[in-house]
Amino acid sequence: MNDLVIRRCLSIRLRCVIAALATPVVAVAAQDAPRPVLLTVRVEAGGAPLADARVRVGSVAGITNAVGLARLSLTAGPGVLRVTRLGYAPDSLALVLRSDHDTLVTFALTDLAERMTSVVISSARGATRIEEAPLRVEALAGEDVAEKMELRPADATGFLSEMGGVRIQRTSAASGAAGVRLQGLRPRYTLLLRDGLPLGSASGSGLDLLQLPPADLRQVEVVKGPATALYGPAALGGMINLVSKRPAHERDLLVQRSSQGGTNAYGWYSERFSPRWGATALVGAHTQGLRDIDGDGWADMPGFTRIEVRPRLFYDGANGSGLLITAGGTTESRNGGFLPGRLAPDATTYAERYRTMRGDLGAIGHTLVGRTLLQVRTSTSTETTDKRLGADPERVERGQAFAEFSASRAVGAHELLVGAAAQSERNAVREAPALDFAWTTSSLFVQDVWQVAPRFAVTGSGRVDQHSRFGALAGPRLSALFTLRPGLTARASWASGQSAPSPYVEETQAIGVRRVTGFGSLRPERARYSSADITGTTGPFEMNLTLFETRVDEAVQGEPISASLALANATGPVRARGGELFAKLSLDDFLLTMVYSYTDASEPGFGVTTRSESPYSPRHTGGIDMTWASEATGTWIALEGFYSGQQRTSGDPYTSRSAPYTVIGLLIAQQFGPFRLFTSLENLTDVRQSREAPLVLPSRTADGRWTTAPWGQLEGRLISLGARWSRHGRPHGLTTRLTDDRDRPGRRRTAPRTALEA
Repeated sequence: MNDLVIRRCLSIRLRCVIAALATPVVAVAAQDAPRPVLLTVRVEAGGAPLADARVRVGSVAGITNAVGLARLSLTAGPGVLRVTRLGYAPDSLALVLRSDHDTLVTFALTDLAERMTSVVISSARGATRIEEAPLRVEALAGEDVAEKMELRPADATGFLSEMGGVRIQRTSAASGAAGVRLQGLRPRYTLLLRDGLPLGSASGSGLDLLQLPPADLRQVEVVKGPATALYGPAALGGMINLVSKRPAHERDLLVQRSSQGGTNAYGWYSERFSPRWGATALVGAHTQGLRDIDGDGWADMPGFTRIEVRPRLFYDGANGSGLLITAGGTTESRNGGFLPGRLAPDATTYAERYRTMRGDLGAIGHTLVGRTLLQVRTSTSTETTDKRLGADPERVERGQAFAEFSASRAVGAHELLVGAAAQSERNAVREAPALDFAWTTSSLFVQDVWQVAPRFAVTGSGRVDQHSRFGALAGPRLSALFTLRPGLTARASWASGQSAPSPYVEETQAIGVRRVTGFGSLRPERARYSSADITGTTGPFEMNLTLFETRVDEAVQGEPISASLALANATGPVRARGGELFAKLSLDDFLLTMVYSYTDASEPGFGVTTRSESPYSPRHTGGIDMTWASEATGTWIALEGFYSGQQRTSGDPYTSRSAPYTVIGLLIAQQFGPFRLFTSLENLTDVRQSREAPLVLPSRTADGRWTTAPWGQLEGRLISLGARWSRHGRPHGLTTRLTDDRDRPGRRRTAPRTALEA
């Protein structure tokens, strides 16, 4: 018994000793165990975040989210980080991770050589490759943007002329005001955004396009058909988003002089101060003298002097956050009409003068909270325009404020987005107080991008806007994408929307808004839209065919009655249907783009049900754009030709249908080190509307017009010479940057493509 007790006591003591000896060892082991290293990988393409890229270090892998970020929890030590994405050249980086540093690495992937250049778009409410978005978004980027910037550096109208279904319509012969028709609809149905913010007037018409220099644009994105589900009631016919360049190490100066006395100059500054901070700034100055090309006394080219300034500040945080702050200011004096000293037929001198002052401020911020992306967009703008149309003055003050909050998150096969927005608009016309208004709109919206199957995806969007005057306005949209096989996709879209009417119809660009009557009795306009398209890509060739149909009910129409412009809702629907064909061939240094559009647009007459072809909407338009660029010699040659078919005119005593015409342009540029000399020849065939029919009316109409509505080219042939100096540092994104959360502001370290210690 005693021996048993002794043995038990010895066993207990032995276990206690072992435990006592082992405890410090375990504690030391726990204390010495290295903590996991958090590696954050940011993947970009074309300056925008790239989602669904696979990142891997050894056996640990992840996939980037909607803002191009993936996080890996790793142990300290050496490893190789590999990044892959379907359609992009893979990339890798050897690194050594230390346990006391959390690390951020940025990759910029490039497309595979055998694929067509891909464009990352943001107008579908997320950064995605253009061929992967169920919502069809057309984009103009790359060489097309560079070409148009030198061909027409004063304004953004040149960017849109070569896109199918997109047409620039001049709405005033005196000021040169222009608007964008999308698939046959009037320009006032097109919403114009800058980086997704409403920084100008609501519609893509008037002087806005003429006062937007293209030097700071990275690409132009177009959504056709009602985009109210995404961007509110102002986008009843579609949306154009002008996307700005991201910061890089660039300096750019351009000066251009035209044969018609126009001068354009701008300075571009772009700098990445650190992996997190960057800035860009654009300063431009433009002048043009009055020019009477056909000798009838009327200025076919208005005179103007304009200065614009636009700085932007960018921040990219290590935790997936980002911020863009943009500000802009424009001042312009513009004049048109009869040239000084030229007497009109009634022995009175008539001239039009415009003074525009515009300012805006906007911000876009986003951050990741767990797996949820939160985004805030806000902007405010103000515009004052003083006009004098002959002896009649007109002062218009407009302004708007906008704020939006949204949250998006990937849940299984769904990319969900919900948000709320608020917007206020104010309008004051000193000579017509009946047109003054101050409206507010509050909105709720939702979107679901659902990857139903590997080859089938749908996007459903819905929005409800509560307008302070017109009540609830709803706008759903449904889009589907089906990949038939690699390189062959089909899309279909259906959308509807409602819009609050505006007194600024196309006719007010020529006669002023003070003459408008009937605005108080207008009802909201409604639109329904459907489209289907198929896109095929094989090697260097890409082709797209689109069919569409739009119906607008309660469309606002204007009719000159006595000395006023009466507005009323149409008694029947406005219809537009047709097809578009787009083809592109890219062979090393050569790029060929071809577009053709057929549009059948009709509308009822003012106050009657009798239908007729919509004016200034040609059935047939098309164009060819060829570019050859040699990096070896620094030579760039671009040749383009665009055809416009017959158009029905309105209120024109000289012709009821316009003549078809073709405009040909040529751009030749040569690089000499940092200098680039270029010459552009616009309208080589010297097409002018006045060759077919007079522009000036025999006498002034009751509503104040001295000319017919323009339907073709007015300025004739235009030859320009220019010089451009550029200083480009190492292209942004070619180096992988590495930082940690303790980096001081302004500190930057560049990671070479060799092993490095983080």
